Amino acid sequence: MDHILKQELPKELEKELTKILQQGEDIHLAVASDMNLTGDFEDCWLLATNKRIFTISGNHDKSPQLIRELPISDIQDVSIRNLVGNGILEIQTGNEAIEFLRFSKTALRENRIDRVLDAIDRLRELNGQEIVKRRHSHVREQGYGDEQRCEKCGSFLHRGVCRKCLDKKTLLRRIIGYLKPYWYIAIIAFAISLIAAGLDLLPQIITKYIMDTVFVPAITAIEEAKKAAIKYIPDPKLLPRLIMLILASIGIHLTNNGLGTIRNYMMRWLGNKVIYDLRTSAYAHLQKLSLSFYNQKDTGRLMTRISHDTERLQDFIVNSIQEFVMDIFMLIGMCVILFVNNWQLAALTLIPLPAIGVVSVIFGKKMHTVFHKVMSQMANISAILTDTIPGVRVVKAFVAENREINRFNDENRGYFNTNMRAAKLSTIYFPIMGVATFIGGIVVQLFGGREIIYGEMSMGDLTLFMGYLWRFYGPIQSITRLNHTLQRSTASAERVFEILDAQPDVRDKENAVELGTIKGDIKFDNVVFSYDGEKTLWMVLALKLRLVK
Repeated sequence: MDHILKQELPKELEKELTKILQQGEDIHLAVASDMNLTGDFEDCWLLATNKRIFTISGNHDKSPQLIRELPISDIQDVSIRNLVGNGILEIQTGNEAIEFLRFSKTALRENRIDRVLDAIDRLRELNGQEIVKRRHSHVREQGYGDEQRCEKCGSFLHRGVCRKCLDKKTLLRRIIGYLKPYWYIAIIAFAISLIAAGLDLLPQIITKYIMDTVFVPAITAIEEAKKAAIKYIPDPKLLPRLIMLILASIGIHLTNNGLGTIRNYMMRWLGNKVIYDLRTSAYAHLQKLSLSFYNQKDTGRLMTRISHDTERLQDFIVNSIQEFVMDIFMLIGMCVILFVNNWQLAALTLIPLPAIGVVSVIFGKKMHTVFHKVMSQMANISAILTDTIPGVRVVKAFVAENREINRFNDENRGYFNTNMRAAKLSTIYFPIMGVATFIGGIVVQLFGGREIIYGEMSMGDLTLFMGYLWRFYGPIQSITRLNHTLQRSTASAERVFEILDAQPDVRDKENAVELGTIKGDIKFDNVVFSYDGEKTLWMVLALKLRLVK
């Protein structure tokens, strides 16, 4: 069996198969589709054993659902019925034709559903049926040969790109690669961030010294004066010391704000410049791609990738990276200060971190899948608008207003439902992070208060710990929110780089020879023309054109 027609099954589907398969049955055929039988986009699988063939929906939250089932011995013929934009695998039995699998043109090419006919015929032969050899029905891959199969998994390449083997981790590295021409701006912004992070740690240290060297001595002197029944006389050194420390805090705050303004402007310039280059590269590459690429892509979807997805990447570069760098510097600085002051209590503040890390990994995988679907459905909405608004005269001429309204409502409803799934994940994710950080605060209050009671810690040290504690968990929560942004940005990067990695049908080979002036006649021999590589519109058997000067 062709390895392309025995794809790797999801774990949930493998578990379900243990309930469905009978003793002695083995999977011989496993092909994925992207549509259900009603024509909606949904993950479905066509599976065949040595005895049966069945269709399973793999897009249910609880468990996959068996949709169709048929013994191999009942099959008399198999065919593919081509529709507009999709197709149906139809199985003929003794008294009826059964629609067994529906698929888009993309799935037809990706998963080689056209080869399923021959695979089912071989299973029928194993069951003792006589098979009439069918005409070759494989989809012609325009301008492609064996090199259009992925070397790792054998899947069909999307204009030279294998989506299954696309390394998600390298996507953001490629985005960062666009920073190289402006490395000096990035280094300056990095240095300013380092200085600003250091300055941002100082006010809390100043507060500690105000507490230990001004407030606590003053309160102690007042209490002693009350006990001795004498008039309290303020220490003349306390007020000047307080004023000096407050002025230092004000100076640090103003300096930090000034550096922050400069850094923000530099990062915004850098982000806008990178996205300018990325959009220009993507648009220039679109101009070089073949017409068949545009036949398979809706205009609205391409427009969304150039505008909407690059805008998300811009937000990631301008805001998220800047906040991430600042948060890392702040965490390192606070950890050093806290561990120097009291390493035991500092270690207790790290208790929630393992839980935060595990939850972030689990939710990160789910968020990436959901956000990818959100962007795809937004692209579908843009595609409908791009088709119907410029072509509104055609819509009205055929009285198709209600049909277009229903089509838009279906896509809009799907976008709403997927967005609500993303909202559900977010509303669960962030409260979990809040509970974890709250537990850390309670632990510090309990053990820090105990040390003050036993005289093992000063009030200023506890104030320092409590101040840094909330600031410590602030960057951690910001980093956990970065996971949310990172998943959205990765999904956008996939869609943008899918354009940049696409290859035209006709391209020069390496070390191609420059063709000079052409002389002679032009001869067409068995030339076939087709829009989609499936249906031949016309064929030229033999035609010779003589060039006349």
